[in-house]
Amino acid sequence: MIADAEKFLAQYLHGRYQATITPAVAQRLAEITMDPKTVALAAPGVAGK
Repeated sequence: MIADAEKFLAQYLHGRYQATITPAVAQRLAEITMDPKTVALAAPGVAGK
């Protein structure tokens, strides 16, 4: 997750980032990354249960 955050901040703060990442980091990043368009809000009163 830090790898994507680093890339994002470099883009908007005009900085640098490490462009290459290990295959293990790339795999884990793919596993935990979600498309925001696929996220749905829980019904009221359901959160936290």
